[in-house]
Amino acid sequence: MCSADVTVGRYYRFTCNASGSNPASNITWLINTKGRWGTTQREIPADWSRSHQAETDTDWETSSYINLQILPEDRHGSVACRVMYLDEKTVFREIVMKLQVVEPEAPQLAKWVMVACIPAAAIVIACVIAMVIARKLKHQSAPRQPRPPVYAPPPSSHKEVKSHVLEDDGLYQEPVVHDQQTERSSSDQNVPFYHTTIN
Repeated sequence: MCSADVTVGRYYRFTCNASGSNPASNITWLINTKGRWGTTQREIPADWSRSHQAETDTDWETSSYINLQILPEDRHGSVACRVMYLDEKTVFREIVMKLQVVEPEAPQLAKWVMVACIPAAAIVIACVIAMVIARKLKHQSAPRQPRPPVYAPPPSSHKEVKSHVLEDDGLYQEPVVHDQQTERSSSDQNVPFYHTTIN
């Protein structure tokens, strides 16, 4: 079993590859979560899957991946890639990746503590300075809003609409994988060779 370092709330892409089978293997994704009432397992539909055969080879290669958002309940969970090989009998090989879940880092807030023994007039000045500093900190922590342009041209009647899957826009993170393994279910060359990767 291998493990991956992941953070709650982020998306990760898990990829599973199977090669050396004829006919093509079938890849199924499962997620195991541990709760108060024990372990539950559910199937996750693949976001992408493909099987292809080289012209010079009789064996098939199958690839599949899922884009998974890590939730708090995945803390003691795992993701499994199950490869089904259909021949005279059904054989499956399952590679499990344990999720090492960490909480996202909370933004650090600056704390100002001021203790002074000063006259009453100076206390008023200190309060005004503290209010100015607090206001500046508030504006710095707020997201920046674009300023409206001085002159805005009339909106164009032509609209360009793009529809695509958000996959190469930095949405999916790469988890840190430990003890990644390659497994073969049998020494027989007719049985598929299973390999799992994280991309």
